[in-house]
Amino acid sequence: MFERIEELELLCKYGNKEEAVGVGNRMKKRLISVEHDTDDFPDYLLKMIDQAIGAT
Repeated sequence: MFERIEELELLCKYGNKEEAVGVGNRMKKRLISVEHDTDDFPDYLLKMIDQAIGAT
């Protein structure tokens, strides 16, 4: 997952920003839908995605 977030950041910086935001939002939507039993999942990944696409 961390590699995909790094690729997302590269797409945002050197590719199409709008496409990167769309991809980031789809990633976040999928992460939110994953069932989990820990308190910090997927929050830290969502924050990383937001940082990668400049949403924070």
